[in-house]
Amino acid sequence: MVNLIPSPESVMEILQKTGAYRRGHFIYPNGKHASHYFQMPLAFRFYDNARILAVGLSRMFRMEKSISSRLPKVSVFGKDQNFLWRDTPATWRTDAILAATQTALLPDTPAELREGWIRVAPASPSGAGGSSEGGGA
Repeated sequence: MVNLIPSPESVMEILQKTGAYRRGHFIYPNGKHASHYFQMPLAFRFYDNARILAVGLSRMFRMEKSISSRLPKVSVFGKDQNFLWRDTPATWRTDAILAATQTALLPDTPAELREGWIRVAPASPSGAGGSSEGGGA
């Protein structure tokens, strides 16, 4: 099994190897002094390092309940989302957007780049009989 959270030692190794961990005398804008400084853009210049650090930090945030409870939910738009795109110069097509679950598997066909819009249906107020769509183009 792959460990998705790097050890503190491996993080420091990446930071030192890339020059992102600096030692010396630093004065922060608020006037405080420090003997070290992290210049993170240097560590994120290389894809492998950026992936390891970003995935590790993301996993740590998700595991820490005091942080994860304050993070925005991924599916803030609800279930009724559609992708609206031009099928031909004169017609439009709407495809449903599925949640990222086991049933929402990618098709076996090659990926295509399409320009379009995501149509988000507003959540109906409790007790209302449905949602109304606004006019205008």
